Amino acid sequence: MKKKGQSLLEYSVVAALASMVLVTMSTYVFRSVQAAKQQISNQAQK
Repeated sequence: MKKKGQSLLEYSVVAALASMVLVTMSTYVFRSVQAAKQQISNQAQK
């Protein structure tokens, strides 16, 4: 039983870390998409 609980805890930690990485990366991806849109908009106005 202890081994099963430890395994479940390890999976939970890995899942939590993966979620944090995805949230952090989504912020940077969103910023880069916004920057690309702004750059295209600026070029279109010239």
